[in-house]
Amino acid sequence: MDIPAYPRYEASQTADLSEQGGAIGALFNGAYIFSAYGGSNYGKVESYDNSAPKAEGDTFDECNCHSSSDDRKSYHCHTPPSCLLNQLQEKSDAHSPLVGWAQDGFPVYGPRGNGGIMMKQCSFTGNVEPCVDECGGYYGDIDLEDGYVYRYYIMGEHSGGTSCATPEPYGESSADYFPFTPLCFKGCCPDGESCSGGNVNIDSCTNSAVDGYTTSFSPTVKYAAGLPINECPGTCDTSDSSTDETCYSNLASSPPSPPPPDSSPPSPPSPPPPDSSSAPPPDSSPPSPPSSHPGLSAVRTTLDLPPPSPPKSPPGLVVLRDHL
Repeated sequence: MDIPAYPRYEASQTADLSEQGGAIGALFNGAYIFSAYGGSNYGKVESYDNSAPKAEGDTFDECNCHSSSDDRKSYHCHTPPSCLLNQLQEKSDAHSPLVGWAQDGFPVYGPRGNGGIMMKQCSFTGNVEPCVDECGGYYGDIDLEDGYVYRYYIMGEHSGGTSCATPEPYGESSADYFPFTPLCFKGCCPDGESCSGGNVNIDSCTNSAVDGYTTSFSPTVKYAAGLPINECPGTCDTSDSSTDETCYSNLASSPPSPPPPDSSPPSPPSPPPPDSSSAPPPDSSPPSPPSSHPGLSAVRTTLDLPPPSPPKSPPGLVVLRDHL
């Protein structure tokens, strides 16, 4: 997917996504952004009633996303990516962090605007700002200093990103947050850019297009050092659990106490009756007393075994690591 580094903005729509399947953008965890269109079975998406979140929300995993294929890359999100937002330390009283990019080059944020307000379409709020336009975006200055004049939001309720519950409790979301992800684009394809590699055919810029960025804007790599690893309470950091003994030992149950040794060894067996052949003398040494119970530390010390495998991470975390 080729995404313009210097997007340009048109006041009118440059791409209609109401019947657009497949990726319309990408998230920083490697998942795709899909529109609210749920496929030909539901038709052109015009409201919450025939949207993908309503029809498919009960299949969204604990990270609020799902896959559509077993044999190709298809993991995607129609609603806020809760695990990613948790990784990026989203706060309820502040603007959501940047979570990815739309194919037209404009940034995509989580569901919250300034002050933590949950973003919704202006048609729902009665044009009480902040609110998003028909495409799911906002044009203007919102004190983010992100260098862009326009940005999209992935709207809707979501869990905290640490629950292992499946499906995601807010998967089906609600009509209040329709269209959830961009329903159309306002970014055009600048001269000299291909804007290809994705599923959306974006219109070339017209003479009325304006720069989608400020005069001081300079594109930079976001999260160049990578994303932090998401942790679930009571489990190990998945980057350390294979080598850090203190991590899994805290989770393992304590080994049972060894049984007390038998103070008196059993009597030796009686010798066989004499015969014409010479028989070996009976073994006068008693057998060794029973060993102590093989607890976790004892087994590892005696047999020099590797540490036990750490508990498996919740499915949602495995998926995220696959994408990283």
